[in-house]
Amino acid sequence: MSLGPSSERLGWQHVTQKDGRARIAYKRTKTSVAADLPILPELAEELANLPKHRLLFITQEARPIGYKSETLGNWFRDRCVEAQVPGSLHGLRKAGATRLVDAGATNWEIASYLAHKDTKQADTYTKKANRAKLADSGFAKLGNVSNFPFALDGSAGNHDEKQ
Repeated sequence: MSLGPSSERLGWQHVTQKDGRARIAYKRTKTSVAADLPILPELAEELANLPKHRLLFITQEARPIGYKSETLGNWFRDRCVEAQVPGSLHGLRKAGATRLVDAGATNWEIASYLAHKDTKQADTYTKKANRAKLADSGFAKLGNVSNFPFALDGSAGNHDEKQ
């Protein structure tokens, strides 16, 4: 399958089935990196409403003309304003990367989702990950580690004296 058209010009010709799962494959405009991603059930449900012969999922109004990257971002922002919700295409990508980080994805898994050439940007996301969740996960790997024999919240009295 050709990965020629970029992410803002996607249609049914970019959808495949692999191992019983729908996937979408394209080449990202900004990086020229190919992406081959699973289609989540929520998106599959929405795509099922589109005619199977449609070459572009998102077109400029009723015309069969695709968007350029910057105009697609503007169109999306306008739809968010109309719906009275915050949002941008970049924000969606960032949210997706953050969800992958929080789920324990590797930097290369995140870079593959973002269609990046390397893991530099993924490193940025993993550094900002939910640190409390990661700390809990790290401590869980230690197994059974003893704690002080008294409460640490200060409600059990003064524990400054040596025992």
